[in-house]
Amino acid sequence: MTDPTPRVSVVMAAYNGARHLREAAESILAQSLTDLELSVVDDASTDATPQILSEYAAQDARVSVLTNDSNQGPFVSGNRGLAAARAPLIARMDADDISHPDRMLRQATFLEVNPDHILVGNSYRAIDDAGATRYLKVKPTDAFGVRWTMRFRCPIEHPGAMFRASFPDGTPVRYDETHPIAQDFELFVRLTDAGKAAILPEVLFSYRTHPTNITSTRTAEQRRISYQIAQGVQAADLPPAFEGRLDGVLDCFLLGKPAKVETVQAGIRAFNEMLAYDLSQHPDRKRWLMRQSAAVLAEAFLRRGGGFRNGRVLAAFIGGGLR
Repeated sequence: MTDPTPRVSVVMAAYNGARHLREAAESILAQSLTDLELSVVDDASTDATPQILSEYAAQDARVSVLTNDSNQGPFVSGNRGLAAARAPLIARMDADDISHPDRMLRQATFLEVNPDHILVGNSYRAIDDAGATRYLKVKPTDAFGVRWTMRFRCPIEHPGAMFRASFPDGTPVRYDETHPIAQDFELFVRLTDAGKAAILPEVLFSYRTHPTNITSTRTAEQRRISYQIAQGVQAADLPPAFEGRLDGVLDCFLLGKPAKVETVQAGIRAFNEMLAYDLSQHPDRKRWLMRQSAAVLAEAFLRRGGGFRNGRVLAAFIGGGLR
């Protein structure tokens, strides 16, 4: 007799993750939603990761382990885990993060109650390598807000995401392995092309940030690819007249290029026109759109673009104003 299909498949890729692997695995196996499976792909680890995974597989029938013959990277390994997953809902998890006890229940319930949604994230606690809290990120966001934010960055943290195992047409969800990096952002865009996404207000996982994160080790490449993905979202969601007009904002926001007075002026003009277009489609979103637009522009031109240290740029920003 075959095992019944679990409600959620948790897919984890692990490479030399022995330091935090037990804490990560136990946070999944201790979930209040017990009807789950944990599918771990060992990406040819050379530390104690294989032994630790063997222990958990022997102790808990919900744990299965696949082993790569050679190191393939997190997203090729992720695709192998996705192919083996049996549940209609997929939760992603990293080998150094911690899922809080109700994460799977809250996310699975949300997707089951909202059949038009295909992806859900959650708020999170950022922790350092020792587990100490660095900050809390509480950011409840609906489908419109998630998609709008994708014009500039990926709004959902990959290891805290849950999504349906298949697109609405039945195609299995997989990462695009032709992308060298930022495959999660690319996948989330495809998912929101096909359905809705949301971010829950609850803090449901602890996200470990340390110098070996891809975000830290391949920052420039990740930002370059994210730039291209964000441009694609803008092209899909905005009229053709906007093509290239937000590039100055992306240059500062994603690439960290120094802001110039003319860049700030052009960026604010483009945002004012984008606001007018968005409000024509969503007149009830004015307060949210104004707040988010101001936040993106300030992050781009003042913090990452160095405007706080450049009086002319700061003056241009203050004088430009959002209408």
